[in-house]
Amino acid sequence: MILIILWIIFVLWLFFVYFFPQFYVCELIISFLPYIVFFSLIVACVFFFLFLKNVWKFKYLSLILSLSFFVCFFLYAFKYNNFYTWEWFLVWESEKVWLDILYSNILYKTKNYDEINSWILDNDADLVLMVEFTDDFGQNMSQEVLEKYPYSARVEYSDKYYGNVVFSKYPIKNLTQEIEWWTWRYSYFSLNYKDIDYYIYLVHTAAPVSFRHFSMRNHQLQELAEDYKVNVLKKNENDRILMLWDFNLSPWSVYYTDLEKSLDWLYDLTRDYTLLFTWAYRNFPLIASHIDHVFMDKNSKIDSLIKVKTPKSDHRWFLIKNFR
Repeated sequence: MILIILWIIFVLWLFFVYFFPQFYVCELIISFLPYIVFFSLIVACVFFFLFLKNVWKFKYLSLILSLSFFVCFFLYAFKYNNFYTWEWFLVWESEKVWLDILYSNILYKTKNYDEINSWILDNDADLVLMVEFTDDFGQNMSQEVLEKYPYSARVEYSDKYYGNVVFSKYPIKNLTQEIEWWTWRYSYFSLNYKDIDYYIYLVHTAAPVSFRHFSMRNHQLQELAEDYKVNVLKKNENDRILMLWDFNLSPWSVYYTDLEKSLDWLYDLTRDYTLLFTWAYRNFPLIASHIDHVFMDKNSKIDSLIKVKTPKSDHRWFLIKNFR
């Protein structure tokens, strides 16, 4: 009887998470929405099997539970499918004409300097953007990397130990000083390439590991949206905008939906995958979520967005080919 009560509580909890996603615990659960879809379908089928075989004395309760989990499956599956376009990215070797951009969360705890240096040189992008970049990484960048990328800009977004860094083959203008700072900061810079001005945001918001950090992240998202609204008024139709980040925010979050509405004329390139996990728990990689995003203005184009495995990081990041 206790097991039955637990299953009833569980399915009711799934309904609560779906209809009240703004709460902190609901936000965490819905970040793993693909797992909910899969689990709901399996449980629904099991209870339906028990009903058909009549091997459980609570026959009609098993039917009710089966139908309830099927409803959960369809609700969450629709929410999942409503984000991805299922177009996917075709990866091909095209002629290098415009900007290639490599973007990664390198994980500040991992001191794999030689691997990072090799990883940067092997990918040979025009711009290399990294978050969780610590002082020791800066001190251990190889001479070859520094010569290949003579222009750089760094922003500390934590009072403790790490920040954002940009390495560029071409001159860049650091616009971060134009942003009103508090304890959190993001990188905002521009460069001119082939007479086109590119404006790039490199963002890393707080991970919602506690209610305090959850509230902090939401405030950071609000600040970012307000800054964008001000900055976009200064742009003309020939300018290009790219916003890359470890949002610590899944695309099924109600806060993601609100943010996307605020970023007028920007499109999330990660929509064009069918299934995408960008972060995995290092101690148990089966626990994964889609919390990283690449926004681009709707006048821009790319050839492909390639998933890249950063050495020893808990994030998969991206190589953007021919951004123009």
